[in-house]
Amino acid sequence: MSIVYHSDYTKLTTINQQSNAYTVSGEDVAVMYYTRNVCAMCTEIKDDMNALLTTYAPYTYVKFYEISQNVTGNQLDPQFYDVNSFPTIKVFKEYEMNDNSPAFIINTTPYVSTLIDAINAVL
Repeated sequence: MSIVYHSDYTKLTTINQQSNAYTVSGEDVAVMYYTRNVCAMCTEIKDDMNALLTTYAPYTYVKFYEISQNVTGNQLDPQFYDVNSFPTIKVFKEYEMNDNSPAFIINTTPYVSTLIDAINAVL
């Protein structure tokens, strides 16, 4: 089965890659974009999600990642385990200081403007 991705974000395909990406500290911010092959909303917001790469380009410590449900094993990661709707976006900052939890979880509309507000809140 081929994987349908919905962004130009860095793709994470293993549990270790996911954990390494969201276990951030200091000024680092990780945006984890959880998708799956069949995701109408992911397709609808693709251009706006990709535009964030340009918007936040000056902030080299803000990293964007896409994680697909359709990659075998991805759902075994603890942060993916509770993703029940697609897309879901999690913003991580100071992972260990936040009790190993995301700073924000976005799983309803309006996705992009809520994500922008979340990123700006942790910058």
